[in-house]
Amino acid sequence: PNPSPQPLLRTMSATDSTSAVAAPIASGVVAADEAAEEGRIVQLEETVINRIAAGEVVVRPANALKELLENSLDAKSRHIAVMVKAGGLKMLRIEDDGHGIRSDDLPILCERFTTSKLRKYEDLTSIGTFGFRGEALASISHVAHITVTTMTAQDSCAKMAQYTDSKLRGPPRPCAGTRGTTIVAEDMFYNNPTRRQALGKDSVEHSKVLEVVQRYAVHNPTVGFSCRKATSSVSELTTVGGDSITSKDVISTIYGQNLARELFPFEVRCEDPRFHFRGYASSPNYSARNGTQITFINNRLVDCAPLRKAIEAVYHPVLPRHQHPWVYLALELDPATIDVNVHPTKMEVQFLHEELIAQRLQETLAAQLRCAGGARTFSAALPSLARSGGPTFSASTSDDVSSAAAADSPPGSSSAALPPPPRPSISARMTPSAGPVDSVAVSTSSAKQPRTEPRVELNPVRIRTDHKQKSLQSMFQSQASQSATQVVPTQLDSDSPPDAHGATTDDAATASAERLAAFEEAQQLTSLEELKDAAKLAGDEKLSKSVHQSVYVGPVSHELVLLQCGAALCLANLAILARECAYQRLLRLMGGCGSIVLAQPQPLQELLKLGVMDPDSGYDATAHASVDVDALSLRLSE
Repeated sequence: PNPSPQPLLRTMSATDSTSAVAAPIASGVVAADEAAEEGRIVQLEETVINRIAAGEVVVRPANALKELLENSLDAKSRHIAVMVKAGGLKMLRIEDDGHGIRSDDLPILCERFTTSKLRKYEDLTSIGTFGFRGEALASISHVAHITVTTMTAQDSCAKMAQYTDSKLRGPPRPCAGTRGTTIVAEDMFYNNPTRRQALGKDSVEHSKVLEVVQRYAVHNPTVGFSCRKATSSVSELTTVGGDSITSKDVISTIYGQNLARELFPFEVRCEDPRFHFRGYASSPNYSARNGTQITFINNRLVDCAPLRKAIEAVYHPVLPRHQHPWVYLALELDPATIDVNVHPTKMEVQFLHEELIAQRLQETLAAQLRCAGGARTFSAALPSLARSGGPTFSASTSDDVSSAAAADSPPGSSSAALPPPPRPSISARMTPSAGPVDSVAVSTSSAKQPRTEPRVELNPVRIRTDHKQKSLQSMFQSQASQSATQVVPTQLDSDSPPDAHGATTDDAATASAERLAAFEEAQQLTSLEELKDAAKLAGDEKLSKSVHQSVYVGPVSHELVLLQCGAALCLANLAILARECAYQRLLRLMGGCGSIVLAQPQPLQELLKLGVMDPDSGYDATAHASVDVDALSLRLSE
């Protein structure tokens, strides 16, 4: 027990008051220290530095793919396969058959500024490879999870390594694989949600990835490229590669033959200053709303504004308004005259003599366009079914018109006996409803003859808006009847010369009769009748009628299509539908299938031998050792 509690109470009160006074003083000192720290310059952490640098190099999955494709091309790859999932954000996989990565280099593979292509700064003046900074894999590893599987020609097995923030997650482990390197980048921008949300839809990013592969495939035709989605087994882009493949072949494969037919090549070499450019450009017959310009400078895919403006200036007076050309340009310069280290993603370069090179490019393209501008090719619509047999274009005087009218009139008609009319004035005008240059109506002005309006021939090509217009069915029937009237007399003409095989049309008629007899005989076979009855019994009359009268809407996937069946929109499996239609058509054509005449006869005995030895034929070399395959194939061929 404490005999005097009052002093103790007074002491506690003094302590509390001292603490209450000291607390604001301490907080003020801390705030002053924090204010002083805010103004100081500090060294950022290495992780922060690397993530900032990665954001400059890898803007979107297409940039990462560009860097990895260049690494594969530097490795002398002959085939490069790209697989994409969710536009490259979920997964981006690049597989090549290059020389691979040595196992000793795997620990520092994703470190910044680690490269096999540069040793000193002066090497930049003669750099001949795509990569040189050693930042690509490092930057990608800071925004995605990297898995590398590689194998060189000297390795007995492949090695797999996984990286995060440019560091190995564990020692490389052996695995099965082939020569080359496979790099998989998963969950891109997983640690930067703002960047990921700022990107476009998966379809937009996928189109940009596909565009990068297309452009590198055009510039490297000897390398085989393929690109497909991870959710599909069919490649969206496939080029075979090979020494005999040219850039125009790849353009035809990727962009279509319609574009390839309209391209013309160009090439210029110059020694002072030393440069060389080549490529393909579209003629005046081709234009598109969104133009395409593929520019490679020293084998680098770049965007060069001076060259782009020069090309647009050449095509501006040639193409319609708001239309643009298709141009592929490959420019080779002296490495000492080009600076490739001016852009984080290496999409821009600077080089000497830009104005001179742009001027030479303009002169070359302008000369080619002047040569190609003398003729234009237009796509013709369906032929006109007018009685005159189509549009005719002629420039004639009044005498020619009267003689042509007399020649066109039937014998014995009154118009043929009329004297030539007085010299009329001829005026040509377009029939408004006949479409572009369908017919030319010639009107004659005379004081004695009343003016009569020519009969308007409606255009059967356009959509029917009037019952007076011809339908598509009548068009096809008239064309079929014309074809029949032209073919039948030729087949029955015995005086026609023999064909290439020495057979006359009489022999052809005899062969046709024999084939018809064989067809009728085959159709009467009991087994064939049973198959046809089974197909008819399994069929649905209502469904068959709906499919027969359906209208094709468009594809949904590689197998599913949309069909408009009356008021219903149906989803049909095209693969199953085509297989069933082919089967039923084969039953109806059994015994009457067309024959194919080969330019050179094939070795029938060798083909039969291959068919017998095929595993699907039931032949087993061990079980049928006593069978003489050569004798059997000879007997079958006879």
